[in-house]
Amino acid sequence: MNERRAVVRMGGDVQIMDFLTPNPIGQSGSYCAKPMKIATLKALLAGQYVEVGEGKSLPKANAWLNHPRRRQFEGVAYAPGETLSPELLNLWQGFPVKPMVGDISPWRKLLSGLIPDSTLADWIANWLAWRVQNLDKVPGTVLIFKGNKGTGKNSLFEPVIAFFGGHAMVADDPELIIGRFNWHLMTQSFVVLDEAVFAGDRRQADKLKSRITATQMAYEQKGMTPVSGINRCAYVM
Repeated sequence: MNERRAVVRMGGDVQIMDFLTPNPIGQSGSYCAKPMKIATLKALLAGQYVEVGEGKSLPKANAWLNHPRRRQFEGVAYAPGETLSPELLNLWQGFPVKPMVGDISPWRKLLSGLIPDSTLADWIANWLAWRVQNLDKVPGTVLIFKGNKGTGKNSLFEPVIAFFGGHAMVADDPELIIGRFNWHLMTQSFVVLDEAVFAGDRRQADKLKSRITATQMAYEQKGMTPVSGINRCAYVM
């Protein structure tokens, strides 16, 4: 239970953080850290019991919640590569792949096909490298690719999304980015936006701009207390 979950104080509430929640808007098979109410945990584990003594058992959720060595934190933060106070839960779960020396010439070939200007192509590669090397910052700019469908724009960023795992996503719904319930953005380092979804709406553009440039944001999940956090996300459209 401690490997997967933790009891966390979030604002005025006490909630359960589940690190193995399947990520419905990320890569297939990826997971994300998502809070849930204590009542939800009890309902999820209903019917599961553990022995706590000879001839005595308790519901699994209750046994864990009452255990003196349950994992517990006084707050949460998304702080890639940083060492936090032991009282704070860092939602950064690391890269799902290990870095290694390899041949990226197929990717560079795709990049040069999309961006024939070699100087500009190098700038884009450096922008992406900066993203990986400065996980605690936001670039303050957004890459915007405009071109015909089927030219490979999305394919260019698939490897980046893959090595960020649950900390990257593709958004094809404006509400995922500019909507009120934006908890999923708290743990994102890299987001690819579908330009067709955001094009032509000035109100959406203004809200999107604030998401891109903000250093701090309020993150909220439906039915739960909003939590303040630092924006660590870079966007591509």
